[in-house]
Amino acid sequence: MRNANFVELYHYDLESMERPLLLALRLGTLVMLVSLLTMHIRSLRVFRWEQSVSGGVLVTFCLASLGLALCAGNENCGGRALQAYLCGAGAALLSVNAAAIWNRWRHSGELTHVVAELLVALGVPLKRHVIVKVTLSAAAAVAFLIDLALAPILSHHIGQGKL
Repeated sequence: MRNANFVELYHYDLESMERPLLLALRLGTLVMLVSLLTMHIRSLRVFRWEQSVSGGVLVTFCLASLGLALCAGNENCGGRALQAYLCGAGAALLSVNAAAIWNRWRHSGELTHVVAELLVALGVPLKRHVIVKVTLSAAAAVAFLIDLALAPILSHHIGQGKL
C-alpha cells in the first residue's frame, strides 16, 4: 500500500513539473519570435528583399506560438496533431528563413556591402542586425524542434487527455 502512494505522489510531482516546463519553452519561443519580428521591422527599410523572405513567416508563427503557449497553460488542450504540425512547420520555415537571410547577405552585391559600411559609419550596425536575425531565427527553429520532441514525452507522462 505504501508503494502505491509513492507512485501516485511521484506521478503528481511529474505532472506539476511538466506543464510549467512546456509553458516556459513555448513562452521563450514566443519571446524569440517577437524579438525577431521587432528586428525585422527595424531594418525593413534597408533590406527590401528581406520583406518577402521573413514578414509573413514571422507574423504567422508569432500567432501560432501564442496559441501553443495558451494551449500549454490549459489543462484540457487537445489537438496534439495540430501542435505537432505547428512545431514542425515552424522549425522548417524558420530554418529556411535563417538560411535565406544569411545566403542573401553573403551573396549580396558590392553596392549592398558599401551601403552597409556607410550605415555602420552612421551608427546603424547592419551586419550585426543580420547576424542577430539569423541567430534568433535558428534559435526559434531549435525551440520548435525541442517542443516537437518534448510534447509527446510529457504527454505520455501526464496521462490520458492532459498536456
